[in-house]
Amino acid sequence: MKYYLNNSYEFLMGDTDCADNALCPQKLHIDITQDCNLYCKMCRSERSVCGKTMPMELFQRVVEETAPYVRSYSLFNWGEPLMVKDFCDRVLFVNQHKRSDCVVEISTNGMLLSDEMIDFLYKENVGITISVDSADQKGFESIRRGSDFERIMHNAKNAAAKYRDFPIQYAPEFYISIQKENQNQILDIVKLAHSLGIRRVGCGLVTSPEQYAPTQDEKLCYELEQAYLYIQQNGM
Repeated sequence: MKYYLNNSYEFLMGDTDCADNALCPQKLHIDITQDCNLYCKMCRSERSVCGKTMPMELFQRVVEETAPYVRSYSLFNWGEPLMVKDFCDRVLFVNQHKRSDCVVEISTNGMLLSDEMIDFLYKENVGITISVDSADQKGFESIRRGSDFERIMHNAKNAAAKYRDFPIQYAPEFYISIQKENQNQILDIVKLAHSLGIRRVGCGLVTSPEQYAPTQDEKLCYELEQAYLYIQQNGM
């Protein structure tokens, strides 16, 4: 209930003192690339690296036209943003043009989250979400095909340590794509996050392709409830 109340409050606040809402959305996802170094089973059938990246000129135009209004830029959608060669230049451009109360964030599979990249993201105050769909290597690499579980967990731990002085709402996050294969592991993934120093966890249901969608029953509700209780009890 607390989760829904908080989100409802934020939604209401979005309509107060914000005449700019009528001109531009408060949150903007910029899909900078379709390329990805993994081929997760619920996402794509094969690894796809074909150079489908938003031209820098278009990216800059989008930012320049929306910067006076947008309060959250998410530099991701379908692909892996850290594969973009001029990714750092794009982050710098956004930070040079955005309003002071605007946040910038990315979602990544974690494979390219090197120490150097973590240092850069930390310096530029970029929020990090890491996709994690299993608490063990076998399950993780079965879903996120082409991944290296140990490498990603190492990178996640380093990111959590680097951002430890950040307010919890801006700290690195694990995001779980709940599906048939992992719907009984949600609590285990939350516990894994806590063991690595990750203080935030988000989740969503896979709905397509339908064959991977979770069974939405009382067992799933109980699993989510136990995960939420663990989060509350551990200051996450």
